[in-house]
Amino acid sequence: MRLLCPLKFLAFVLLFGFSAQSVQAASWCKPEGQPVLTITPKEQQVKYIHDRSFFDLSKVQSDTVNPYGRNQVSHTFGLAHRQFQLDQRVEYKLMTYPRTGEVCLWIDSIDVDIDLEPTIYIAKEYDQGSCHYNHVLAHEQGHLNIDRQVTSKYLGIIQSKLTQFLQQNRIYGPMKRNLQNALTSKMQRDVSNTISDIVKAMEKERAVKQAAIDSLESYEATSQYITDVCDKQHPAIAQRRDKLLKKVHRR
Repeated sequence: MRLLCPLKFLAFVLLFGFSAQSVQAASWCKPEGQPVLTITPKEQQVKYIHDRSFFDLSKVQSDTVNPYGRNQVSHTFGLAHRQFQLDQRVEYKLMTYPRTGEVCLWIDSIDVDIDLEPTIYIAKEYDQGSCHYNHVLAHEQGHLNIDRQVTSKYLGIIQSKLTQFLQQNRIYGPMKRNLQNALTSKMQRDVSNTISDIVKAMEKERAVKQAAIDSLESYEATSQYITDVCDKQHPAIAQRRDKLLKKVHRR
C-alpha cells in the first residue's frame, strides 16, 4: 500500500495602492473581509490492473512490512496504492503606506486541492471472478478503505488547523519595502509547514492501520482460506499457480 504526497506551493500577489500593517496591528492596514479557505478533495475511480504476474508484483518495492521477516520468501498476488497529491495556492494582498514606504500583507485566500488516484493490482494468475481473485480483491479494497478513513480524518484536521492559523497569522508586517520578498516567503513557509506537519502525522497513523491489515495473523488466515476454499473450487488455478511457484523457486 502506498501513499504519495508531493506538495506544490504557489503564491499570487494582488497589489493595492494605499496602506499596510504591523506586528501590533497598524491601524492603516486592515484586511477587507474574511479570508477564504477552500479544501477540495477529488478521488478518481479505482483503476484495476490485471496484466501483471505474481512474480512481477512481488518485485515491486512497497512500504508493506513483510510479517514473515526479511529472510522469508513470500509472493504478492495483490497490491493496492493510492496516489495522494496536494496542491496549495495562497493568494495575498499587499498594501503600502506612502508616508513611510512600509508594506504589509495579509492572506486573502488559501486553496488546497487534493487529488487521489487509487489503483488495485491483482496477479493475472488469478482469473477475474474466481474465488482467489475475489478474496485478494477484498483484501486490497480493505487497504483503500482504511486509506480513505485516515485521509478524511486528516483533511478535517487540515481545515481546522488552517482556520486557526488564519485567525492568528493572517497579517504580516509592516516592514520596509525592501523586506517584502522575505515577508512573502515567511507567509508561504508558515502555511506550508502547517500542512506538512499534518500530512506527516497522517502518514504515521496510516502506516499503523495499514500494518494491522497486513499482520501475520491476517496473512495466515488468507493463505488458509485460499488453500481450503479457493483451491478446491478452482483446482486448475491452484495447479497453474503451484507449477509457476515451483519454477520460481528452482531459479
